Amino acid sequence: MGVSQGVKIDDSIIDRLKSGRERLLLNDDLFSERYLRNIKIIENYFPSIFKEIKDYNPENKNIFVEKDGALNLFFKETGYTLFSEEPFKQIDNKYNQFRKKPSRTVINVESNLSDRSRHEYYLSRAHQIKKEKKKTLTQYKELPDFIGGVVLFGFDLGYQLVRILDGHFINHIYIYEENIDLFYYSLFAIDWEWVVAEMESRDCTLHFFLGLDEKQFVSQYMSDLRYNGLYLAPQTFLYMGYSREHIETVLDEFHNQYVRQVMGWGFFDDGVIGIGQYLSRRKSPTNLAVIPDYETKPGFNKNLNLPVMILGNGPSLDTNIDFVKENSENAIIISCGTTLNTLAKYGIKPDYHADVERLKHTAEKLAYLDPEFLSDITAITVNVMHPDFYEYFDRSIIGLKPSEPISSIMQKSALISEENRKKLLTMNFSGPIVANLAMSYATQMGFSEVYLIGVDCGFKDPEEHHSKASG
Repeated sequence: MGVSQGVKIDDSIIDRLKSGRERLLLNDDLFSERYLRNIKIIENYFPSIFKEIKDYNPENKNIFVEKDGALNLFFKETGYTLFSEEPFKQIDNKYNQFRKKPSRTVINVESNLSDRSRHEYYLSRAHQIKKEKKKTLTQYKELPDFIGGVVLFGFDLGYQLVRILDGHFINHIYIYEENIDLFYYSLFAIDWEWVVAEMESRDCTLHFFLGLDEKQFVSQYMSDLRYNGLYLAPQTFLYMGYSREHIETVLDEFHNQYVRQVMGWGFFDDGVIGIGQYLSRRKSPTNLAVIPDYETKPGFNKNLNLPVMILGNGPSLDTNIDFVKENSENAIIISCGTTLNTLAKYGIKPDYHADVERLKHTAEKLAYLDPEFLSDITAITVNVMHPDFYEYFDRSIIGLKPSEPISSIMQKSALISEENRKKLLTMNFSGPIVANLAMSYATQMGFSEVYLIGVDCGFKDPEEHHSKASG
């Protein structure tokens, strides 16, 4: 084992390394079998990571086993090891410190009550009420049983992941590790099958940021945070792994960019409106979208060969309206937003109508349509719509909108039975326009031949923004 020039290695560490290598050889079968099981799990659940790790050759090969059976890693550049002589005890102590006094993100909304902005004014009022309540209430300082999100800065061979996951229900876990060696050795250290099974049973998410510098990490983290829900940003717990320079650097970048997280988290009003409108809807004409079970509905598979036409209200709808009419009997037609009113003028009745905007005007535009025309059209939407929207359709299907508080409530609370929570369909990539939602439904139902007509995200003529029959 080579040692960098100028670094003096303590004799006790040399003895630990020698004994630890012997224990590693004695337990070679155990660690090899664990690796083979784990690499299969990584291949099945994290294929992109598998591609990088399957033939990986670690730079640091100074791995050994401590007396307690835990793996440890020696860094010849510094002369130190990743853990103490008792890694499991060290991890447990560190977890208990984190549990008793967790580090987390916070948002401070304190400002002057004379602020002109309505939103700033009410945020300030809320802050004043919070300050008064803190005088009489006991603040909960320990790590709660349920955690919306946690970022692990540094991956201690996965041992801390298992410890935290074993003691808490975590909705979203983000793992940052610049040194891929440490993730690689986790395949020998922990049971990844257990980790994945726990995450699946709880319907949680696990995000890896491996081999990235601090700027790449923050950029990708923001992307995942938007997907999971920016409303979680103001209270995310932060677990610090081993103390190394690159962890300090990435922490600085994370805190410097924190304003990007909390300032883009969406109005609180939107979240409350979405919750209230879903709970106040009339139940009878609505059904929740669930993951399709093709095996139990063999007749449905036959219809998957049909083409799907997703119709927007752009100028190109007029250009292709004859094509739509000629093929309407041999295709599934999905109208998007205001397109439904345009199709009524053209005498075309869609099979499905998609809408995603939560405000009441989405429902009000339907009042101008003949109830006979709307009959037999199935609405496909998400769980934030105004309750009046459902009154215009004989049947509506509701999927979960990503990043919404109501979606988290439905996935995690008794609002939906535990058995049915696993079946709920999240309408991924359902924005920014209604056609995205229609496409999400079409692809998740299994259709493969999809035509986008009138879905104009740009205009040849600045005077023509919509179909001529619109309005």
